[in-house]
Amino acid sequence: MKPVKTKTTIYFTMVLHPISGWIRSGKPYSEKQSAKDWLPFVRGAWRGCRAKVVPFTMRYVDGVLTKETVEMLDKKFNLDA
Repeated sequence: MKPVKTKTTIYFTMVLHPISGWIRSGKPYSEKQSAKDWLPFVRGAWRGCRAKVVPFTMRYVDGVLTKETVEMLDKKFNLDA
């Protein structure tokens, strides 16, 4: 029987929007290097706005995302769990 994961880290590319603040740009990535590889494209598409890679750890209890994780994905990253 496989062990149940209790947490998983994913990475987002974030852009500093002049009015809205930091917003997610694109999909989540499973590896940090994959997210970093997209930074030049994101910076060019957003015409000089600052961009960065942000890690996020998703926490599970009995194979289901915790309430705090779902809320954070919704509020900070505008992403449905």
